[in-house]
Amino acid sequence: MRYKTNIKPAGAMLVIAMLSGGITGCVEEAKLNTEKVNYTPEERPLAVIAGEGAQYSIESGTSISLTGRLVGTVTEQSILWSQLSGTPVEGVSDWTASDLTFNMPTIDGIESFDFQIAALEADGSQALDADGEPLVATTSITVYDPAVLITYEIEDTSVAELVSVAAVSSGDNYLTGAVGSHTADIVPGASVKFTLNMEQDSFFSLLARFGIPSSGYGSKNAIVTVNGVDSEIVINATGSFANYPVGTIKLTAGENIIEIGGGWNYYRLDSILLIPAAEPPAPLAVPATLVNPNAQASAVSLMEFLAANYGTATLSGQTEYLLKDNNFALTEFDKVVAATADEAPAIVGFDYIDISASRVANGTDVNGLTEAMIAHHGEKNIMLSALWHWNAPTQLLDADGDGTGDVSGSDQEAWWYGFYTRGTTFDLAAALADKDGAEYAALLTDIDTVSAELKKFADADIPILWRPLHEAEGAWFWWGAAGPDALKELWILMYDRMTNTHGLNNLIWVYTHAGSLDEAWYPGDAYVDIVGYDGYDGNNADNPFKSQYATLKNRFNGKKLVALTETGTIPNVALMHEQNSWWSFFITWNSGDLYGPDGIDAAVIDTNYAFDGVINLADIPGGRSKVEAGVWENFEVGTSNFEAQINWAATTGIATSDKWSTSGSRALTLAKDLSAETDPTGAMFQVYPAGGIDVS
Repeated sequence: MRYKTNIKPAGAMLVIAMLSGGITGCVEEAKLNTEKVNYTPEERPLAVIAGEGAQYSIESGTSISLTGRLVGTVTEQSILWSQLSGTPVEGVSDWTASDLTFNMPTIDGIESFDFQIAALEADGSQALDADGEPLVATTSITVYDPAVLITYEIEDTSVAELVSVAAVSSGDNYLTGAVGSHTADIVPGASVKFTLNMEQDSFFSLLARFGIPSSGYGSKNAIVTVNGVDSEIVINATGSFANYPVGTIKLTAGENIIEIGGGWNYYRLDSILLIPAAEPPAPLAVPATLVNPNAQASAVSLMEFLAANYGTATLSGQTEYLLKDNNFALTEFDKVVAATADEAPAIVGFDYIDISASRVANGTDVNGLTEAMIAHHGEKNIMLSALWHWNAPTQLLDADGDGTGDVSGSDQEAWWYGFYTRGTTFDLAAALADKDGAEYAALLTDIDTVSAELKKFADADIPILWRPLHEAEGAWFWWGAAGPDALKELWILMYDRMTNTHGLNNLIWVYTHAGSLDEAWYPGDAYVDIVGYDGYDGNNADNPFKSQYATLKNRFNGKKLVALTETGTIPNVALMHEQNSWWSFFITWNSGDLYGPDGIDAAVIDTNYAFDGVINLADIPGGRSKVEAGVWENFEVGTSNFEAQINWAATTGIATSDKWSTSGSRALTLAKDLSAETDPTGAMFQVYPAGGIDVS
């Protein structure tokens, strides 16, 4: 039986506690569960979190904003910002607001500013933690004059190598905004490679100065690779050069390689720029609440588990391609188990692809799919994630169902491709505009059909990570072909009908980005619980999708979990975390071509699943909703049979205390000075009584 907590960066001391003595609540005795279970107390220690620091150019604008907030069980506490260092800032209208906004100070060269956010009690006194220490957190920003940037030009042969691309210094092909020479178009196979030698490990904010002609090109994506780790940058066709932030990077002592090339190509590079920076912090804690105020306790419990581990660990997941003639067996799951011998995915994804009316009309049959997934959940304790490759309700190009387009004769327009834009003429915007029309009715019919299946999970008290209408901004699916406004209207229609008409209170709503991560497609915070990204790079397990994570984290920091909702292979989560890509979970696609477990060596699967920062099936709660409040009979008040651990290794410091108990006299506690630990990532209590703990 394992109790696991997460280390947060808000203080120098970590205190974890498990309630002991009698745990009581206002429940009927008949409702108490008599199984042996993990019990997680509802009340959480109060903490305060300051937002992520950043770098600002004095030319970038006149206003800076910082974000911070209280987490845990908040009663009447409030917050108060203060400035600890740097030139005094001006223009702050409210030092007690969550968002601290002030005018850009005038600086000479480069200057750092430190700010503190403190928790205050209702009477204005300083709020204290369990050890009597002030509840405070700090954040830092750096403001710089562009003149102090470390700049490496593409024509500097001491650091830059032009690979299959020429330098341009004048003429019709020369763009404004460059300093000296810039490259010609970087085409497939071309790149610029910078070799930088560092005396010591250092963090920098990396910017790349790109340009694209304003006509005949359009925006492009560029790949910036730092010591083998890719970031993807979107460049606008403005006709001039500009600095594009790549992110915070770590350059190690010795030789470092920064290479720019690939992506969509046909962009130009002038230089790269480095600004000294601090190590990026973990993402802010996210409230463990759901947008549906009537969400089932099991769904809330799952969200609490995800939120508790966000920023310290990543859950593993695997998509299944389920076949009725194989009894909907979890073949991909079994491949992972075979490769690791002892680990399994925590999350299993599955698809309601064959449930749409236009597929059923052509002979698909998914009867038994939901029941099979309920059985798999009960047997294995897997978390479930459902997506829906929704065949267009009407107007398939293969109307006669012969497997080819009725006009083109192409098998790419076959009815089974009806979820693609290429397979249908269904006009979502027109359907939504005519609420009395047949197409609108067909939309509702399909939503009602899949809702009936999801209701079976609700009745079984099984929460679902529900991921409909994914990758809409790519426009390759019909639900994205009509643009962002139509997509958002459909999302809200689906949310309302599933939540308020069908009472599906077991759903955790997951919106999935693709491509450029365009904000215009996002349905809104009131309709989304988790924000996802579908990232593919063949079977390259070492792509952490760093730039995509950074974009989404910064956009939703402290508000929404961010997850890698689809990816081609089993990723190297150790590298993800090293690159500050703290995806809440990943879900690998099923096997085919280079994808899935079949596309990667079993030894790599085993290594990637074994990383201590991955939460696998054995690490998730025990296959049940939280036990209702009750009494732990004969619970020990001493430390006998308990062991405290840091990073899964035994440690000292376990004790009992009267400070945390909510009933009874004692609580089990552990106090550790994290500065004395080596790379602490987790702390827990392990208990070893014969037969477990009886909570009947």
